[in-house]
Amino acid sequence: MRDLFKPLKQTELFTHQPLLIPATPQPRRTSKLPRAKETSGVAMIGKSAAALMAFMFSVLVCQSASHPMPRYPPVDKLEIAIYYETFCPDSKRFLTEQLPKVLEMAMHEPYITFKFVPFGLATSQTNSDGDVNFSCQHGLKECVANTLHSIALNIISDPLRQAQFLSCVMKDDDPTALIEECGALVGLRVDDVNHYYKTKAAENLQLLAEAETNKIQNPLSFVPTIVYNGVFNQNLLNQTLDDFNLTICSLVLGICAI
Repeated sequence: MRDLFKPLKQTELFTHQPLLIPATPQPRRTSKLPRAKETSGVAMIGKSAAALMAFMFSVLVCQSASHPMPRYPPVDKLEIAIYYETFCPDSKRFLTEQLPKVLEMAMHEPYITFKFVPFGLATSQTNSDGDVNFSCQHGLKECVANTLHSIALNIISDPLRQAQFLSCVMKDDDPTALIEECGALVGLRVDDVNHYYKTKAAENLQLLAEAETNKIQNPLSFVPTIVYNGVFNQNLLNQTLDDFNLTICSLVLGICAI
């Protein structure tokens, strides 16, 4: 089998192939999961002007600002769809700092449900051999992590447990390092994730994530993007990034006193 992470020209492309457990565990954490290898063809932050420019673009896409608080007619039931990237700093902040407050509310309210889509600004292309290549904003490691998150979310299936899992797993700088630990909290076995990763179905999950993301915006203007009841609204996104909890209070009828 060819080396999955050979140096790439111009753009970083990820072709999903079965990837076995690394022979040597990472020194910081022991993990059974696939992870990207470092290659000379991948620019690192601080190593080149091009990498610095890419990092600045990432920050601009992910950053949020304060916005006026609009008001909307309340609804009886709310599906909250969160379109994120595994290595985006603002995705990490949103899922670990803002999501837990709303999750606590959702645990006691049947009116709120979640959907999580790990793709963001990634793209795919199919070559002449029929192989699908993914290119991700934060490089090969993000393509692997996005796929692993898609698998984990698919196996967990229950939206509240998915939210609990993500608010835990995104606490680490490496969004795959805690999959085993956080998965144990919601009944997810890392062996099941590894088994799924070695199948064509793993690639299909990312293609589905791409299709769902592109239905909202192609490309997304901001990561993370949060959508309510399937309808994108820029003002609601601005409000959500400022205060997720208060936004939910303004949207769900009688859920809290505001």
